[in-house]
Amino acid sequence: MVDLATLKAQSKNNFKKRSIKWTSDLDLNIINQMYDYALVAKENLLKELGETSAKIEVDDSLTDWQKQDINESYADEYYASEQTVFLIGEMQIIAMYKTAEIAIKRMLKISDLFTDEEIGKMYVHPILKSKLKSKASIDIEILTGYKALDELRLINNCLKHSGRVDDDLSVFPKWTLDAQISDCSNHYDRLKDDVKAFVEALGRELVAKI
Repeated sequence: MVDLATLKAQSKNNFKKRSIKWTSDLDLNIINQMYDYALVAKENLLKELGETSAKIEVDDSLTDWQKQDINESYADEYYASEQTVFLIGEMQIIAMYKTAEIAIKRMLKISDLFTDEEIGKMYVHPILKSKLKSKASIDIEILTGYKALDELRLINNCLKHSGRVDDDLSVFPKWTLDAQISDCSNHYDRLKDDVKAFVEALGRELVAKI
């Protein structure tokens, strides 16, 4: 017959496993939507400015200089909307990495395989790899999606520091050393499924160690 202490331990471990599984399922819907909303807003603005500009061109009460000034102000508005879309693309990268990082740290804490002090230092990537390998026998470099997470991490670092491709990121395909980082939303779309797969894979590995 199983004693009460054993039942409690089993129940606690089962709760940990369920919690890790739930945490490993990244929800990126909000990050997806914020870019979609920005695109729709930009398209609506373009349509509105086009219609208004057409009316201005046939408005005889305005001089040519007035028409030019108004159209230039509209061009500034559209440029601002383009910049907003560009910045939100950068935010997608940063938000996805932060979401993955938070999920990883939460899973590590739930697992009880690491101390709070150790987890606090695992924002440094080499320490994360080293501790998972030495204390949990988990080699994250062989997990599904690891390369995508690593690339995402490096893009995130470059965006936060210079906005240009550094030595580490230039090792990956599609990146040229010292080039300005652009097309962030496309990179987000390219990496997101594999990043999700990595977090799920790490979650499964942690569950197996409990």
